[in-house]
Amino acid sequence: MNRSLLATTIASCLVLTACGGGGGGGNVRSDPPQTTVIAPTPTTPPPAADPLPKTTPAPTPAPPRYQGVGSNLLVPTNADLAQQAGARGQGVKLAVLDDNLVPSYAPISGKVDSFNDYTASPGTPESSANALRGHGTIVSALVLGSAQDGFAGGVAPDADLFYARICAENSCGTQQTRRAAVDLAAAGVRIANLSIGASYPDATASANAALAWKYALTPLVQADALIVASTGNEGAAEASYPAATPVQEASVRNNWLAVGAINIDSAGNAAGLTSYSNHCGAAAQWCLVAPGTYTAPALAGTELGGQIAGTSFSTAAVSGVAAQVLGVYPWMSASNLQQTLLTTATDLGDPGVDALYGWGLVNAAKAIKGPGQFASNWAANVTAGYDSTFSNDISGVGSLTKNGTGKLTLSGNNSYTGGTSISDGVLALSGSLRSDVIVLNSATFESRGGVINGNYSLVNNTGTTSLELGKGLTVTGRASLKGNLLLLPEAAGYTVGSTEKIVKAGVLQGTFDRVQYANNFFWTAALSYDPTTVTATLTRNASAASAQAAGAPQSVVNGANQADALVNVLDTRVASGDTDNLGGLISATGSLIGASDAQVAASLPTLTGQVHGIERTLGFQSALNDARVAADRLPYLADTTSLTTWMQGSYLDGDLGRRGFDSADYTQQATTFGVDLPIGNAGTIVGAAVTSGQDRAHIAASSSRLRSDRYAMTAYLYQPIGKSYLSAIGSYGMSNVETERDVLAGSIGERLQDRRHDTNWSARAEFGLMPQAGLSPFVAAGVVSQTQDAFSEASVTGLGLSANSDTLRAGYGEVGVRGHLARGNWGFDGLVAYRSLLGNPNADFSAWFTGLPEARFNVAGEPVSKQSLRASVGLRYQLNDAFSIYGNVGAERARADTNSINANIGLRWQF
Repeated sequence: MNRSLLATTIASCLVLTACGGGGGGGNVRSDPPQTTVIAPTPTTPPPAADPLPKTTPAPTPAPPRYQGVGSNLLVPTNADLAQQAGARGQGVKLAVLDDNLVPSYAPISGKVDSFNDYTASPGTPESSANALRGHGTIVSALVLGSAQDGFAGGVAPDADLFYARICAENSCGTQQTRRAAVDLAAAGVRIANLSIGASYPDATASANAALAWKYALTPLVQADALIVASTGNEGAAEASYPAATPVQEASVRNNWLAVGAINIDSAGNAAGLTSYSNHCGAAAQWCLVAPGTYTAPALAGTELGGQIAGTSFSTAAVSGVAAQVLGVYPWMSASNLQQTLLTTATDLGDPGVDALYGWGLVNAAKAIKGPGQFASNWAANVTAGYDSTFSNDISGVGSLTKNGTGKLTLSGNNSYTGGTSISDGVLALSGSLRSDVIVLNSATFESRGGVINGNYSLVNNTGTTSLELGKGLTVTGRASLKGNLLLLPEAAGYTVGSTEKIVKAGVLQGTFDRVQYANNFFWTAALSYDPTTVTATLTRNASAASAQAAGAPQSVVNGANQADALVNVLDTRVASGDTDNLGGLISATGSLIGASDAQVAASLPTLTGQVHGIERTLGFQSALNDARVAADRLPYLADTTSLTTWMQGSYLDGDLGRRGFDSADYTQQATTFGVDLPIGNAGTIVGAAVTSGQDRAHIAASSSRLRSDRYAMTAYLYQPIGKSYLSAIGSYGMSNVETERDVLAGSIGERLQDRRHDTNWSARAEFGLMPQAGLSPFVAAGVVSQTQDAFSEASVTGLGLSANSDTLRAGYGEVGVRGHLARGNWGFDGLVAYRSLLGNPNADFSAWFTGLPEARFNVAGEPVSKQSLRASVGLRYQLNDAFSIYGNVGAERARADTNSINANIGLRWQF
């Protein structure tokens, strides 16, 4: 069964007349007649007048939205306003089923996601005899084309185009359509544009046509796609096929839209159905209209371009609006999408749905705000991750069922009279309803000042009622309460009292089983009831005590201590009226204390500034490492008889762990250049070295990073004493530290950065025995000092940390044994050593929030391991009398979750 492309021709006088055989499509371009400009007769200018006082010129008025036929695609349908609101069809897969595509056409160049040819001779271009060649290309441009000179772009320019050629030489087949529909459905297409059609002289032929089109498009219907088809260009009282298919095949009615064409007057307003457009007729219940005349860039090699007209192009406009709406509500079913477009259309003609215009002129700006009516049961399956709002005033005799785990908000003054059922997820009300509300299963009803002009009830005690403090919920009928009550944070500018009225009802029945205000960290709430009112009494908690009682991780407890200091001082400042420069901090703190348990638990650890504690520990560790590297090579200098230079590269990879905190991965790498100098005849050797290195650390769980570029100077002494030796080492280092971290306060977050300069120094003395049977035991003692420079993190929220300079110092002792075995030019080395810090070094430091210096607290530094065991093995090779090369690998284990591995390679050159 074949169908003609829909087409009309515009005469030079712009009178539209119907063409035979089909509905809206392309047309022969007709440019407006030329006009002659007559120059005015020159006149003698009048004498100059006295100068007038200067005045401020009136502002240039904004150009009108509607500027002629070129505006028809976007302005009469308010698609331009929808685009300005961000509705551009993003993420929507839309198909155009039509004739051969010209992908190089400028408005669609680079925008075709898929193009398949299902005709009998794929790839064969349309002949020059076909006046409508390029028809589908123009349709595609109107739907989603990019802006070009003189063309403002399509309705949904961010939609994805899937193109199927089902027509050749103005003949379109249902068998080709069926094959295309199978592939398009598999590709996930949700909207299918069919600017094609034909009418039939008798009921039998019409019924056969309906059955054929139902068969052809069933794969798309089963994939929940919306079919958008033209009513036709015959000026007939009934829509053509496939637009009229549901008249005979009611099972596809919820997946169908029929589109007619209207005239637009010089002001951009609807001016009646075009003379060529078929009426909606029996398809009125799924029919609407759009402008019939448009402009588009000329398509080379065709007769299309300039002004074009027909229901084909009206259909393209509506398909574009459908994509705009689906981009805003990706979870909508085809039925949802159809009803949204129909019930938000601007009524034309006789009041209500009529046989001429159907529901009226498509209105994109209203449609992207959700449906305008519930004509029957409206099932909203808002899937996970979506938070959508219907802001229209929804009327009708139908009902709403909220399914899916996502959230839907009704913000209008809704008058639909069917019920409102919440089966899953969240339904929020900030406007009003004229229906009963029932909460099923474990769903949630949320009110932010909502008014239910009816009854409210929860079926079981797993349901949740969420109410915003300061607004609450009003129920004019009976409120039957049970289940969970969650009190939501107040809006900005509202001060919560010690008691808050949260429910006002005509009659109260039952009580809530549990109540929580925002979270269990900062608040305790208690409820009282009278016959019509529920009142909440709120008490502020110490969040640290709440966190400890709940067995929260130590990072949460530490962050809670800091939050308590913040909240207490901020309360005092606000109570005294001293809130200068506290705007960001007040907002962030309000967001924190009003957040959910999960949000608070995620936010509190970020307040601790863990990355600063890690840098302190790494700085301390770097000083120990510099001393270790120097100490481990000194016993091998006994044979040094002349000036020797050396170079060593070091790499260390480790983990820093602390119970209750996120673990950190870190690396340390360094390059050291040194010189050894023998002095006198007693085997004394002195030396010095300079080190350049980098420390890197990453706390993946909190997106925190640090980078430290460090420089150190080391001096050392080696002195043999009989069969033993004594060595001494001193070092001083500087680090340029950069930190990055995220701080969270409920729904407010900020990325913080800081730079500072830290310093460290160390001293170490070692006594050991010369190798006996290859073994050399030793004992050592030393001291390490790390100074964290003062810092202050710039912060918009005020939640950055500031601290004064602070020093961590600790002594240590070490015992161990080194092993050495020589075989010709080769040497084999080994070491095992145990180190213990003396006393109880405390890495904590005092700090405050940048935005509130009065709120002071201790920040827990990353603990320095008191005890550690290290071991290494190495290899040396004497290249000649002057050169030797050496290397070793080792590991160090401290606490069970703090470990590292290291590798060193070096070269000595003895003069």
